[in-house]
Amino acid sequence: MTGFVPRVDTQRTDANVQYRWWPEGTIINWGPSFTYLRNHSHDGVLEDEHFRGNVNFEFARNVRFDAGFSRDLERFGGIDFRKTGASFSGLISTRVFSVTASANQGDGVFFGDNPFLGRSVDGTISLYFRPTSRLRTELRTIFSRFVNPADDTEIFNVKIYRWRATYQVTDRLMFRHILEHNTLSGTLGNNVLMTYRVNAGTVAFLGYDDRYRQGDLIADAFFPTAGFERTNRAFFTKIAYLFRY
Repeated sequence: MTGFVPRVDTQRTDANVQYRWWPEGTIINWGPSFTYLRNHSHDGVLEDEHFRGNVNFEFARNVRFDAGFSRDLERFGGIDFRKTGASFSGLISTRVFSVTASANQGDGVFFGDNPFLGRSVDGTISLYFRPTSRLRTELRTIFSRFVNPADDTEIFNVKIYRWRATYQVTDRLMFRHILEHNTLSGTLGNNVLMTYRVNAGTVAFLGYDDRYRQGDLIADAFFPTAGFERTNRAFFTKIAYLFRY
């Protein structure tokens, strides 16, 4: 579940400085930037401190790349954790396809009853393919790994593979397909949706949803296999109508 927990009793100070050069050649523009952020309570307790240096390059033909280094303080459970990290991201884009990638590596906090500073690696790789104006496809991989440096124990290592395709048959009729696999929970989801839009406020939906899970994660005694077993199947429909008065 995605959510947001508001923070209270904080005062925030932040600043950003950047400079750009414009060679107007193969490199369209580039330059460094520096960011500083500080959160502390009204009692003067420092909760967060963030400093990041970054350099960004924008090339011709829709190619971008940036890399950065950060030094942070994060307070959790009454403990101050000092973190160091590095990151990069890149983009290559054309009318038909585009590729984006980003990764972060460095220190991370284990948010548990006994928090500690571990080694963290996470990132995203996305491929977009648009062969026609009506068809759009996306293949995305999200990965995250966390290791306890005390004994090199792997706390978690999760990868999420997600496929999404939409086809706009007409201005009113559209089909969408989503396929997603989560290696941590051992789940696989398959979803097909048809949308027919009469106008801006009247829409009809018809869909099919399939859910699977790795057998030994459901009940090892009954499904002693790493293969997928269906856990749910559903057809659904929805109609939305806008009343004007």
